[in-house]
Amino acid sequence: MSAAPAQETRRELPQSREAYLDSYEKEWAEIHEGKPPETGLKEKGKLERKTVCEDAKLKNREKGLFVIADGVSTSLSGRGSGNGWFASRESTRVMYEQLGEKLDREIENIVSRALRDGVDPTKEITEHVMAGMVAAVSTADSRIQAAAVHREFADSATTLTCAKLIDIPDGKGGSLQRLFFTNLGDSRLYLLPENGRLQKLTQDDSWLQGRVAEGEITQEEADLIDQAADKRSLPPKLFPYANHPFRSSISRTIGIGEVGLGQVEVFSVEVKPGDRFLLTGDGESDQLLESEMEQRISSEPDDDRAEGSLQQGAMEMSLYGKTQRAKADDISATVHTVGERGPDRKYLYKDQKEARTGESLKQDLGRLRLGQEAARQEVQRIQIEVAKLDSLTPKRERLALLIQMEKAREVESTYSYHLEKSQLDMLDEQLVPRFQTGEQVQVWREDFDPPSLDRVMWTVVSYDPQSKAYALRGPGSAAREVSRYELETVQTGLMVRLGDELPAVNEIGARERGFKVIAFDRDGTVILAKEANGVIKRLRVKAEDVNESFYDQLYAAERSRQRMVQATENYQEAVRKHRSYKDEVELVSRIESRQRALDLAKSGLEEIQAIHREIEGYQKVLDEHRGLERKQVRGGLTRDEEMRRRQLAIWVHGNRQTPPLEQLLQERKRALEDLQRKKQG
Repeated sequence: MSAAPAQETRRELPQSREAYLDSYEKEWAEIHEGKPPETGLKEKGKLERKTVCEDAKLKNREKGLFVIADGVSTSLSGRGSGNGWFASRESTRVMYEQLGEKLDREIENIVSRALRDGVDPTKEITEHVMAGMVAAVSTADSRIQAAAVHREFADSATTLTCAKLIDIPDGKGGSLQRLFFTNLGDSRLYLLPENGRLQKLTQDDSWLQGRVAEGEITQEEADLIDQAADKRSLPPKLFPYANHPFRSSISRTIGIGEVGLGQVEVFSVEVKPGDRFLLTGDGESDQLLESEMEQRISSEPDDDRAEGSLQQGAMEMSLYGKTQRAKADDISATVHTVGERGPDRKYLYKDQKEARTGESLKQDLGRLRLGQEAARQEVQRIQIEVAKLDSLTPKRERLALLIQMEKAREVESTYSYHLEKSQLDMLDEQLVPRFQTGEQVQVWREDFDPPSLDRVMWTVVSYDPQSKAYALRGPGSAAREVSRYELETVQTGLMVRLGDELPAVNEIGARERGFKVIAFDRDGTVILAKEANGVIKRLRVKAEDVNESFYDQLYAAERSRQRMVQATENYQEAVRKHRSYKDEVELVSRIESRQRALDLAKSGLEEIQAIHREIEGYQKVLDEHRGLERKQVRGGLTRDEEMRRRQLAIWVHGNRQTPPLEQLLQERKRALEDLQRKKQG
């Protein structure tokens, strides 16, 4: 299957089911690794299989692509059988077209551009892969709908779980493996960490999961129902859900136009060597418990045999047919173990020279030096600003500058790393690694007392152009990685080769670059040549002098490699400080927020106390007025008391300008209640 154009949403379809299936099977056989899905039984307990398997699966390790699509067997109109076989296969086909070589080339372009610009590509790759998976699902949905004009392809829908494993730079000089995934319906993705338990990464689009979303049951209760070997073991409150006729119904599929771009979610998780992941259709996960699937995977280290064991276990349950979990359904499972390195996309360069040319490397070096210098100046600028801050500068302002400085240091160390790496790549162009797999080499042993060369020769296993290191195998089971430059400088004999590019001392005694080894003479001399401005310059140099020049290049390269390692450490330290300062900013924000809350509470308390004083004053006036009124009734008031009574009566009864005192009192009491409620809230 060749990569399809990004804008394509439909393709010419064969005019019959037989022609389509024949075409698909031929393509699928060339790209799929692992076991085929098991065609399900027509009826559980009876050994009679369906005519066509409605499950489709794909495992392609080279492209890091893993898919399981479970075709919906019931017609979308509710009448008779649907054509789920078509939707599952066409979805798998689209995933391969959109997320295989096409996506890998786009990722490589991002990595190359990031290397050129001296930036970390991780964020851009992550966003691009997620967008690509969303677009692929939408394309599959459109394709299936477009095919519905043909009767044999109508009423077609499928569930889908799709995973893409990618090896990407980690921004620290190494790489990490990230698994991107999406799912619709009840096909699932599980992760089994190397030293952990089976974990479900996806969430079903199902009636039962809908009850969790509605708050009728908890996720733990839904999981209890899902993993019940016998429904009678469930708590009574869960019986209606476990026995509900819609319990197994799904709420989202591909093929009927319900997966718009905003409705497809893509997630990612970092995986490590030794981790294993599992994709299943519901014919697998509905029959075998998760504990049974975990046991079968753990007991079988070979991925293909683990797939066979999983599918066979579910088929045996279908054939037996007497357990509550048994069902007649197609069965599919895909297992993959994460290796030391993820899919490296090297297949993209089968017809191209993998190493960059010397000219392109020189161009990269120029850009990287400019970027490094700009980043270094930015660090220095911020350092000057930080030095100018006095002890009265707010902490938040100081932290903001420190965060800027560490971000600038991250950029500077990234440029430094790629600068040293590019210089080493150029050396690999000028002086290719000396040793091939299987060759015998001498090894310097720092662990000897005193340190010295090992008397036993070691064998070269491989050379990694990224880390610039040889993998070696020694006596017994000994193994180690050694820097290319460290290893080659301890070898004896003539190390230079035809075509090597080395500096040499010219006829006027100056050291001149760009000479190439073109011949070895019988008298022990080496002939070097260099073309400049149409003139070929030749030198005859002693072999030991050429060897010494070669070693000088290696010593310089080892220093460059150490600077590359230091740049990685500087980056990690800058990231650590950056995070630390951000955490400190968050802490300052929390402290300030708490202080504002305390100030607000204090302000509220003062207001409450003021209202209390108002209420007490109003109450005193009312009490005094009532006392004078009672005394007047009993026997009269003195002249001063009468004047006081009349004055208080104006306050108590109010006038056009002021309301009655009783009304004011009730208003202040209500205000007090409101403030107290807010304070409690």
